Amino acid sequence: MVLNLKKIYTHRFNRTEHAQRVRLWKILCAYYFQKLISKDDTVVDVAAGRCEFINAIKCKRKIAVDLNVETKKYADKSVEVLKIDALKLTSKLGGKVNVVFMSNFLEHLGTKRDVLTLFNQVNKILVSSGRVIILQPNINLAKEKYWDFIDHHIALNDKSVVEALEVSGFEMERSIVRFLPYSTKSIFPISPVLVKIYLLLPAFLRPFAGQSLFVARKVTNE
Repeated sequence: MVLNLKKIYTHRFNRTEHAQRVRLWKILCAYYFQKLISKDDTVVDVAAGRCEFINAIKCKRKIAVDLNVETKKYADKSVEVLKIDALKLTSKLGGKVNVVFMSNFLEHLGTKRDVLTLFNQVNKILVSSGRVIILQPNINLAKEKYWDFIDHHIALNDKSVVEALEVSGFEMERSIVRFLPYSTKSIFPISPVLVKIYLLLPAFLRPFAGQSLFVARKVTNE
């Protein structure tokens, strides 16, 4: 059964919540993620959704990948939109991508085998020493709330994501178990000052944390 992505996300995020997400991602990109991405990079946002991240990040070439027909509607003019299966990235991209970003996506895949397939595809489209950045709900932190969404299929924690990356040809640069709250529907201060304060807190003190951050480099065999 193929899920109606447009219907699901229209139901999940109303206009007010979408506006909040846009604001949040602008803050997160400016304050944190831009430090990991060069303005000369080609960046691919896998499962870009409404393009909150890819619209906000500054780089030379922006590519949004998503099967949702509404993604193109939300993408800025500077963003190329590819309506392709994330497990078939090499069909349109190959070896010229500097950074692959994905947020809240792995849990939507059908099986853990699909996670490994995706990471293999990501490895192939990245340049030598290219970087993958993953923001991911952590079942250990979110617990039963992990299953609040109908399109969550597989459970992952920080250790399983790290292992999947390492066996797929990546070496870890950083793994922050308690990075952000589980959902933008959580109680979360969406203002530049308070978001910065939240991220400056030692990870173990961050309230409502439910998402982990993973940054890894493609291993180059010479």
